[in-house]
Formats: sequence, structure tokens, C-alpha cells
Amino acid sequence: MRTTWLRDAMKRDRARTKILRTSPFGLIEMTRQRIRPAIKTSVYRDCPCCHGRGVVKTAESMAIEAIRILMLAVQQPNCSRITVTVHDEVASYLNNKKRRELHRLEDEGQLILQVLGREELHPEHLELDCRSATGDAIPLKI
Repeated sequence: MRTTWLRDAMKRDRARTKILRTSPFGLIEMTRQRIRPAIKTSVYRDCPCCHGRGVVKTAESMAIEAIRILMLAVQQPNCSRITVTVHDEVASYLNNKKRRELHRLEDEGQLILQVLGREELHPEHLELDCRSATGDAIPLKI
């Protein structure tokens, strides 16, 4: 009887739920079907280097990490060109699905961003090279 309001509230939920009676301690036990995949499966994938014994970040996760680091790097004084070297999949993701963010960062920092992908790199490899207008290397303070 006490759980009827909870049952009514759960009717709108798409997931299957099972609500049990109230325990002698006044607790309600409830089970709920998982709708989305676990966060680990959406952020990580099986490692290609060790053939699935470990996990590495997905191309999407690495692209997001690269964007975050670039947001800090574009604020470096005298920087006119930043080259990002990553795994091919990450470079493809950045160039295709994060193109708008890259253009925004170029406009914000008034510099040129270049994304290079190399297949032989580890999936989580991320290398930034910051150069001045004269071509001198600028150490990044990130």
C-alpha cells in the first residue's frame, strides 16, 4: 500500500522496474533495468596493443582530451601555430566531428591548428608542438 505512489511514479520510466514490499526496517527494495551501456564501455575500448587484455580510451575520449588541452595551449603568448599529433582514429574524429571546435579555437587564439594522424602511434598518444611566427618552439605551460 505504501509503495503504490512509487509504482505510479515509475510508470513513466521506460526501463523495467520491480518494486518489492517495504521491509520491517522501512526500506523499499527496487530493481531497474539498465538502459544505457556502462560508462567504461563508452569511454574505453579493448587495447589493440595487448589484444584485449587491457583497455585504452576511445577515439572520441581522446579527441575530447585533445580539445581540452588545446583550449589551454591557444592561450600561450606569441604562439601562431600548434600541431597536434595523435593516432589516425583520433585525428579523423577531430578533423571530422570536432572541426567546429577547432575553428573556434583557431579564431580565439588567432593561430593555425594542424591535426596529424599516424597509424603506428599508441591510441592514447597525444603530442603538441607550439611554434611562434618565426618558427621557434614555444614550451607549453599546461
